[in-house]
Amino acid sequence: TLDIKLKAEYMDVFLGTQKMTDNPTAVRFPGEVLEVTTIMHPEDSYSDDIVCISSDPSVVSISGMSIKCLKPGKAVISVESIYQNLRNSFTVIVLEP
Repeated sequence: TLDIKLKAEYMDVFLGTQKMTDNPTAVRFPGEVLEVTTIMHPEDSYSDDIVCISSDPSVVSISGMSIKCLKPGKAVISVESIYQNLRNSFTVIVLEP
């Protein structure tokens, strides 16, 4: 059998349960760990090549699709689907507890 995947037209990005494509700013606190997830559209399109990149790993570090808030500050998280050539980004503001 041949398994054909469609090319995605766009992707929705979530940080935990917050849809970042609707509101691209999240306020968090040091020590929080959250998962970044994506939904590709159309939903049966290829989605195995997604990476996250932090603009300031000393504020928000990334391991796979998990982010960890380390200290107060601000970081832009880029979510990229390399194969699909899609990119979204959102800002995480880490506040003092």
